Amino acid sequence: MGRAPILRQPVVEAEPVGEDVVEPAPVTEIDPSESLPTVVAEEPDAGPDQPESLPESEAAETPSPLPAPPIPDQAEDPDEKYRPLLSSARAAMMNSEFDVAITALRALSNIPDLSDAAREEVLYNLGDALFGLHQADLADNFGPIAQAYERAMNFNPKSQRTATALRNLGVLHLRVNNLPEARAYFNVLKRDYPHDPLVPTTEYYLGQFFLERGDYDQAANYFQVVVQNHPEHSIAQQSSVGLAKALNAMGYDEQAFQIMDFMEKRWPRYYIDEPELLELAGIIALRVNALESAKQRLLTYYNLIPDTPEADMLLARIGDIYLLSGQPDPARRVFERAAELYPDQEGGLIAKMRLVEGGIHDEPSLDDMFATRRAAEVYSEIISKHPDSPLAAVATIKLAIWQIWNKRLEDSLMVVSEFLATQPNHSLVPKALEVGAEAFSQLVNRNAADGRYPEILEQWHANVFLHDLLDELSPSTQLGLAMAYWSAGEMEQAIALARPYLGEDTPKELQISALELILGIFLEQQEWTRIVDLAPLRDDLPGPQRRELTYSVALAKENLGRSEDARPLWRKLAEDLALSDAQRGYALYFLARTAMQEEDFERVYLYAQEALSLLLLDREDPGKIRDAVTWLTQVTERSGRLQEALAWALELDQLIDRSDPDWSMSRYRLAQLYQRAQNHAEWQAVLEDLKAEDPQGLYGRLAASALQGQTLEDSAGRFF
Repeated sequence: MGRAPILRQPVVEAEPVGEDVVEPAPVTEIDPSESLPTVVAEEPDAGPDQPESLPESEAAETPSPLPAPPIPDQAEDPDEKYRPLLSSARAAMMNSEFDVAITALRALSNIPDLSDAAREEVLYNLGDALFGLHQADLADNFGPIAQAYERAMNFNPKSQRTATALRNLGVLHLRVNNLPEARAYFNVLKRDYPHDPLVPTTEYYLGQFFLERGDYDQAANYFQVVVQNHPEHSIAQQSSVGLAKALNAMGYDEQAFQIMDFMEKRWPRYYIDEPELLELAGIIALRVNALESAKQRLLTYYNLIPDTPEADMLLARIGDIYLLSGQPDPARRVFERAAELYPDQEGGLIAKMRLVEGGIHDEPSLDDMFATRRAAEVYSEIISKHPDSPLAAVATIKLAIWQIWNKRLEDSLMVVSEFLATQPNHSLVPKALEVGAEAFSQLVNRNAADGRYPEILEQWHANVFLHDLLDELSPSTQLGLAMAYWSAGEMEQAIALARPYLGEDTPKELQISALELILGIFLEQQEWTRIVDLAPLRDDLPGPQRRELTYSVALAKENLGRSEDARPLWRKLAEDLALSDAQRGYALYFLARTAMQEEDFERVYLYAQEALSLLLLDREDPGKIRDAVTWLTQVTERSGRLQEALAWALELDQLIDRSDPDWSMSRYRLAQLYQRAQNHAEWQAVLEDLKAEDPQGLYGRLAASALQGQTLEDSAGRFF
């Protein structure tokens, strides 16, 4: 919630001192005995000695006393002989020569026959002199100052000077962070001297106490009491400054601007004693976009004190004002001057960034592009030469953004990682994480398109800050990372990344990408059961993906021994001419195998022949090609088409290498077909070859036996 508006009372005529009846802000009353030593009353000195009483007889004879001598008009001044020292002390106090005054006052305070009036003056002045001398280091001189004031108040607690002592003791305790004791003294002052002009100063000092400690809300409350209730008081101007500073620190720009406006009207030459207030006024005006007002105040301050330590930042702000006012040329000249005069100070560094960026870009943004190499050089200079500057962090983020724009993605990730490692609590950490995530996303997209998956994993492992951002990475980035895990053989990590995108609420494009990745892994790993579990997704998929998943599910069911469940899927796939040749060949192959098991030879012949024609196109699966030819051989043989069967057998013989375990069986069956076809020569040649090639094998021995039987048969024929 915003702070309540500042309400200003109309300026009133100044009242005589002591007649101010303004009620102070409510305070907690305390017993003065808790903070001030008890005043001990001294017994009055006894009178001059009296003569002893005479007997009545003697008294009667005593002659009448002589008349008393006349009383002088003026008694002798008891302080006369100390008058020079008293005058010297008073003069030193008037001239603020506190060290001289302290020497004289200490000497006077130890004189036993000093009059009460003079002693009171000396003791209170000693406290004031010590307070004034050590104004800048009250905390280090707490004891002597407190003792001096307490001694004075013990001597005369009803003195007119007690109000000042109470106020200064309160300030003294504030300097040592003893807030309760300070408030106690201030409360005594308000209670016993409610109309004293020092009362408003207590609000000021409390405001200053909280302002210095960053408690701006409490500070503003105390300063506001003075500004509203005591606008004519001498402390009102300083309280206005404090209030403006507190409001400015809290971000109440409009109210801070109102206070500065009030100051300038109430005290037009407020900056004569404190020119730096012009800078504050300029900054506040800049924050409320009062550009002309801001420029005039900052220029005035710079012209008054061109060698101020803040000159570099003054020029940088003036340049910004020109930019915001749509005056780029004057802005450039101011920035060039700042960069030239203060190359290593914050204002000069800001100016350098303004010059290479062509504008004000204090909040690093991925939308900003500073493609010139000079920009990177400026950022690198700030980072390396001025690591302790507040601009170093901004420059680091900007350099990382510059590297993204210039496709130096690995460099950007390295810069972000180093920043997060060295400044984990910096306010720009969220921006650094955003930039790092963008750099990695672009790297994944680039490398995945080129198939450079190992580089993706390398950057993922090198930049551990990304791991906490996994859920914030784009789906395409996560799927790209999953592909990288797949390529590295880390299947479960890949599946874990992709599986969340199989849900119905996932955009179809992402769902398809995740499905293709997971399905590819399952097929590669022959995870048949997990493939079948994906079947419910088919209905919501576009044609190509639905076709691919249907094929995979059918294949999985075959491998799980669920051929009957797979058959309707294969039939549908076999009729789908949009299916790839190899996949359609597989569909027809499995239909042929089922038909063979059912001895439906007509369907076997149709399916196997078409499957063979498709499988021969890429010859990726020799085993299934041989199965199809074998089925065609068996079907034609069983149906009595021996010549066709022999032709399929010869084709099968060409497909089987001699090193194949099935070669011997295939050759023996070929020999049998030759025998049935009455081709004795070919029959004998095949058996002789089989006998020589595999003499110890089953079919080699069968060949030998068949040849031997034929020899016996021939011998018997010659005998008969």
